[in-house]
Amino acid sequence: MLSLIGSALGLFSSAIPKAMDMWQDKNDKAHELALLSAQAKITLDQTAIDASIREVESVHQHDSNIKGSLRERVATFYFSLSLFCSVSSLS
Repeated sequence: MLSLIGSALGLFSSAIPKAMDMWQDKNDKAHELALLSAQAKITLDQTAIDASIREVESVHQHDSNIKGSLRERVATFYFSLSLFCSVSSLS
């Protein structure tokens, strides 16, 4: 009887380290999954921020191009108007 109890105790005690390793592996994988999820969220947020920055830069560049050409057109208009008034006042 004692040998049967000793054998059963030996069998179960040899399984304890394996069970502990499995439990630790499960916890490690859950932790890695949480880390990957957090990194994916950070990457997604960073991508959205980068896209927003590029959009603002594009709008500013477009506006500066429009302002530059508008400025040239207004200056040309006033110069032409001034020239027309000067020429018409001579006649």
